[in-house]
Amino acid sequence: MNRPEDQRKRRDRRPLGLIALIGGTIAAACLIGFGGLAAWTVTTQNAGNAFAAGSVHHTNLAKLNGAGVGTSCTDQAGVCGVIFTLANAKPGSSVSGTVQITNNAGSLPSTFSLSLSSSSGALCASLNASITDNETTPQNFYNGSLSAMGAQSLKSSAGNVSWPASDSGTYTFTITLPASSANTDMGQSCTAAYTWTQTNS
Repeated sequence: MNRPEDQRKRRDRRPLGLIALIGGTIAAACLIGFGGLAAWTVTTQNAGNAFAAGSVHHTNLAKLNGAGVGTSCTDQAGVCGVIFTLANAKPGSSVSGTVQITNNAGSLPSTFSLSLSSSSGALCASLNASITDNETTPQNFYNGSLSAMGAQSLKSSAGNVSWPASDSGTYTFTITLPASSANTDMGQSCTAAYTWTQTNS
């Protein structure tokens, strides 16, 4: 038989046990948080990484019929000049003009090509176009029908396909109405446009 005193003792011990359990849990958590999982941490960093694109640009200086100071343009601005013009031509007549191309303002070596971008008029097929690279030893790289010219690869001053920065080349265009021109050429005309293409190499 349980006496009243025994029952009171058991009731008094219950809160004490609960308090002890809570206190032990908190103490253990403190030990883990402030000591059990503590560690030194260090880092290194690679900063300043960068990636930048280069550029290609050129200047086009055309001297109409090879005379005067010429008209300059760039691939970024300006209107490029006319290379040649001749009126009232007859069989055997010819005209010449020059263009200087300079690889400048860009940071990359480049390749260049010249192409006939358009031609219009019945006389174009009868005209002969001769184009010469005016190096120390001039090199004629096209001589044929004006209207039939395809893209022409242009060499650097050193004779290489790739042009270094600041390299330049001067090209003479000579357009001729052959002495054998037929009567059907009389009164006809031709207009032509040329494109210089620069590509990084």
